[in-house]
Amino acid sequence: MSKQEKRRHFRKPHFLSNKIPSKNKQEFEELRTDILCKTKALSNWEENLPIRWIVLEKEMYRKQTETAILFSEAEGETPRCENKKVILYTEAECLATECSFPDVQKETSELDSFLKYEHEIGNIVFFKEVKEYIVLDPEWLVDVFRCFVSHDYNGEALGMPEWAVLDETGKLEDALIEKLLKKSTESDIDKA
Repeated sequence: MSKQEKRRHFRKPHFLSNKIPSKNKQEFEELRTDILCKTKALSNWEENLPIRWIVLEKEMYRKQTETAILFSEAEGETPRCENKKVILYTEAECLATECSFPDVQKETSELDSFLKYEHEIGNIVFFKEVKEYIVLDPEWLVDVFRCFVSHDYNGEALGMPEWAVLDETGKLEDALIEKLLKKSTESDIDKA
């Protein structure tokens, strides 16, 4: 990899073993020091955040990784599991109430500040102007967008008049959205 561009992501390597930790005290200390130096270089280092924000962040992560068992309408089909990718703003309000946010139903400014902060550091996708949905998995959203921005599609291959509408007007019809989502094999995109 010495000539490849991706080698630049390597940091200082640390070689240690946890089987005999007493013999690796110096290596562990060097690793701790290196992690601390990298952390201090982050823009949000030493920001004072309310404890309830950290609790809510963990609850939202738990919500994202919690799997839901979904059943198809077709009889006899086996249930499938999927992680939650999007939550409603009202769900975030309920989680905030559980995490000791002061009266979220009356005053949502702290919740909005929390969501804006989480958006800025890349943990979620949230826009105050479009509050209804909060994307818990930004990578999933990128995969969804990848369905619509691809060089692999051409209108004739899909055989849909909606493709011509997209080419001519930029309007993305619902039928074309569904067709492109079904056609996508790059990732396991499900309706959130």
